[in-house]
Amino acid sequence: MTAFDVVGEVTFAQKFGFLEQGGDVDGMMAAIEGMLSYAAICGQVPELHPFLLGNPLFPILLPQMESWNQVLVFTLKALNSRTSIARDGELELSHSRAADGDMLSRFAAVKSLDPLKMSTVDVVVALAGNVRQNGYQPLCMTVGVELISRYRSSPVAIQQR
Repeated sequence: MTAFDVVGEVTFAQKFGFLEQGGDVDGMMAAIEGMLSYAAICGQVPELHPFLLGNPLFPILLPQMESWNQVLVFTLKALNSRTSIARDGELELSHSRAADGDMLSRFAAVKSLDPLKMSTVDVVVALAGNVRQNGYQPLCMTVGVELISRYRSSPVAIQQR
């Protein structure tokens, strides 16, 4: 939970509220756990992916599928708390907060200097990637450490020494 709040500070200059709530916010941790389960299956049998979420017909047949991406929805919510979207779909990013040092402020500065260098889609993808990647890595490391610890203290491991 601490990792998500730190990622919020680095990415958006605001905490996501995981520590304040003492648990999962907007189902983010559950969504990432689901993504990890899917990745575990498709990592072992990559041939399944084109028939599952990699199927190009899914977005056409199930347009609501985009709302299943909890990380993207969460990122857009955090983004909307700091910015607004213009009628043409472009983010109205103010680079006046570039001194904040968070990723959104830095992207705003780059986008305002050269709009062709970084599009709105680039900004959203980079921010969502940061939330997803840096949010679940500490979770994975914690689970890994726990599993190793349990194995080392198990009777099987002690007997093998």
